Amino acid sequence: TVWNKAANTSTIVVYDKFLEKIQSTAENVGGKNVKLEWAGGNKIAVAQDDGSLYIYDSGKSGLAKIADDVKDFALADDSSALAALEQGALEVFFFNQDKDYYRFNLPQMSSAVYVSWYRDNGHLFVHYPREVKFLDFKDGALLNFATVAETDAGKYAEKTNAFYFSDSKGLEKIQFPTYLAETSQS
Repeated sequence: TVWNKAANTSTIVVYDKFLEKIQSTAENVGGKNVKLEWAGGNKIAVAQDDGSLYIYDSGKSGLAKIADDVKDFALADDSSALAALEQGALEVFFFNQDKDYYRFNLPQMSSAVYVSWYRDNGHLFVHYPREVKFLDFKDGALLNFATVAETDAGKYAEKTNAFYFSDSKGLEKIQFPTYLAETSQS
């Protein structure tokens, strides 16, 4: 990304390192890009310092704004969905599926720091200061929005299906049941 400070605009430039040439350039967009991630295929998710969230598709329409007021976002490992952590809500957008999106008004939303995905792409870890909660997309009433760990630092490892975190005792591990991972993916 190239930021023009004087004009307060950013440009996304896709460079093919094997061909050693610019593959494509998006139109300028107002503001500064602060986070970019590949969203699969020709798509790049772009967050800006003003909270705008875009999807840039170099093969199609260019930049498309999908959300405002975004603090952070996380892409599913298979790039099938994007979770946008906003000031007042959590939105989950799906790519190449019939589902449009989910919107959750979570408790203490303004203090949520970031989100990360569980391996089935139907659950998220919501990271708050001093705790991490587990969100099931099918639980719209948030009846089972449970605390997984009381920690400031936690990380889910998909390969082992375990959540690692640090607390006053040191490094801890929560092993998710194997049947949960198998039934969630089918």
